[in-house]
Amino acid sequence: MALTNKTRIIASGWRYLPALACTLGMALLLPYPACAGGLSDLGKAAEALKAATGKPAQAPNGMVAAKPGTLGQLASPADYQGLPGEAVVTATPSSSFDEASKKIMASVQDGDPVYFHVRLPRSLKDYVFPTFSDDRVGLILSVGPRGQPGQQHNAMALLLTNAEMEATELHLNLAPGEVRKSAMLAWMETVGGGSPGHWENEIRLLGKNRSMLAVAPLTAEVSNGISKYRAMIKEYGNRFMIGDPASNEAPLNIHRRDARLSEEVVRQASQLLGRKPEATYFTDDGWSDHRNGIGQIEYQITTATLLTQLNKKPYYQNLSVRKYPVNGRIEVELDGKPRELTMDNYKRAMAEAR
Repeated sequence: MALTNKTRIIASGWRYLPALACTLGMALLLPYPACAGGLSDLGKAAEALKAATGKPAQAPNGMVAAKPGTLGQLASPADYQGLPGEAVVTATPSSSFDEASKKIMASVQDGDPVYFHVRLPRSLKDYVFPTFSDDRVGLILSVGPRGQPGQQHNAMALLLTNAEMEATELHLNLAPGEVRKSAMLAWMETVGGGSPGHWENEIRLLGKNRSMLAVAPLTAEVSNGISKYRAMIKEYGNRFMIGDPASNEAPLNIHRRDARLSEEVVRQASQLLGRKPEATYFTDDGWSDHRNGIGQIEYQITTATLLTQLNKKPYYQNLSVRKYPVNGRIEVELDGKPRELTMDNYKRAMAEAR
């Protein structure tokens, strides 16, 4: 995944993803569970309301609390008529929609794997919309209460590969989650970030104009706890930080010429790594000012990347370079974790760095 200054924070700090997703969600008018807060308290309040009134309780983030074996409340069945695509959920991977249709799963318990399969009449490229990055297009993966299309617990942008853009089928690992260009946390965050209980949900795929393309029901029977899904979220975060070598791309080399600065960056990067990197180059052609509360420049920052090999596998590592105007001191820090590259991508980056 090529990183720009705007996206570098996303890749280097997965721990900020919930806040980031909340911000993006508000910008896109997409509810996100981390924005609500106090999920456990809300769950207790919902149960108290149910006991006091005898009416179905409204669960955290609008999830419908239903008795086992019953359907969720249907807000408007018409909203589900005439959808262009079809979707199913399975417990194991499937190479085709027809295969997945033979092993449909209706409910899961804490920590169970979840695979989401969609078939559309036309190529996925006909349904996508521009995302927050100008050079990418995608869809929206959403989880909401069953039968209530106007409500959702979680929604995330789904960036597609070139092969997926040309296909009519889409197969996604939602738990424990596959590492893609966009995080696959919609299902895990909905259940693992909520409260124990019986939650009747549905997984949705939305396209341009926020139109629903396909939907599949899936009940979370997690009355005995959600600790496994919560652990799965953390484990996925670690894998997402490292990335997938097949889709990772070293950041663009802007060929900035500054011999003295380059020498100092290499020297400090070597100390941080414990060895000299195979190559180091800048990914920013200038400095950004960091000011204090009264407008004074505390330091200036620019970015760089190093290329290295660990256990005969190629990696790139982002660097943050600070310059303090008071004394001209340069300070280099490792930014995020090393991300593995394919050998072809590594060779291309090395050729650019020469």
